[in-house]
Amino acid sequence: MPAVVICRKAVPEDVEPLFEMIDGYAQKGIMLPRSRKVLEKQLDQFVVAEADGKVIGCGSLCQLGADLVEIRSLGIAEGHKGMGIGSKLVSKLTEEARRQGIPKIMALTYEVSF
Repeated sequence: MPAVVICRKAVPEDVEPLFEMIDGYAQKGIMLPRSRKVLEKQLDQFVVAEADGKVIGCGSLCQLGADLVEIRSLGIAEGHKGMGIGSKLVSKLTEEARRQGIPKIMALTYEVSF
């Protein structure tokens, strides 16, 4: 595992690594695709996990109602799975939802063990 993993709000420089990660999952049929343009418009909904200056994970919040958000586009780069990075991202997204005053959070996943 990288020495330090930081979970933070996404910034414009993250669009390309976000696109590459999400596109890789989308090509496998396990995540909905997102264009670079959509990512740029929705960047404020994303958090990233960063290690050694590289984006190694991502996730986003999508508001579904006044009191409900969905965690979406949760992915971890190959070589970094199984290290608790996804859990850190979910915690950061949960913290962000609570900060926005949204009490209910849902997620759909292919990973039973998640």
